[in-house]
Amino acid sequence: MNHYEQKQEARRERYQALAEKNREESNRRYEASHKLGEMIPLGQPILVGHYSERGHRSLLEKINNNMRKSIELDKKADYYENRANNISNNISSDDPNAIEKLKVKLAKLEDKQRDMKEHNAEARANKTEQPFAGYQLTNNNAVIRSVKLRIKQLEQKKEMVINEDIVGEWGRLHENKEENRIQFLFDSIPSEEIRSELKHRGFRWSPTNKAWQRGLDNHSRYLAKDLITKL
Repeated sequence: MNHYEQKQEARRERYQALAEKNREESNRRYEASHKLGEMIPLGQPILVGHYSERGHRSLLEKINNNMRKSIELDKKADYYENRANNISNNISSDDPNAIEKLKVKLAKLEDKQRDMKEHNAEARANKTEQPFAGYQLTNNNAVIRSVKLRIKQLEQKKEMVINEDIVGEWGRLHENKEENRIQFLFDSIPSEEIRSELKHRGFRWSPTNKAWQRGLDNHSRYLAKDLITKL
């Protein structure tokens, strides 16, 4: 794995662990609700005015609270599982191998488009098979165009001239190609005014990298160099 893939895999594992934790707690709450329900005889109504009324109502409340919490935790587990699956399935522009992965994806999409067309031709000729709907070919072709555009944009970005770090009394401006970020590395905490300027230009503080940063592209380069004139 490259550095980006290692980071993404660590994120995926964290989300998967959170999903499993919430699923286990959801099951525990469900079992607790079920066991509490067994304490009430089947069909037993609340005996209003009877000494058992208070305990009966309290027991029903505990059953409902556990069941409600079980449903909430199950939804959280689904949320974290979806986040984990999205990390596995999506191809981010931050991935150094994004172009190669997109080309593999493109080849599969083009194969799929060709197979659907061939299937439809046979279905029309033989009238024995159900053809693919027109929207299926249209949608797949739209994805093909989108992937081709992303590849073109990333290849153009890869060919751009990368400048050396710009160094000043305030620190340095660094292009972190591994992280796909342009970063301000200050020698000391910048003033409130400078922090406001950074935020206004879309730069955000990264505790991990100890830098003010945003995605690396020509626009972010322009914004960064413009800000340097104010430092």
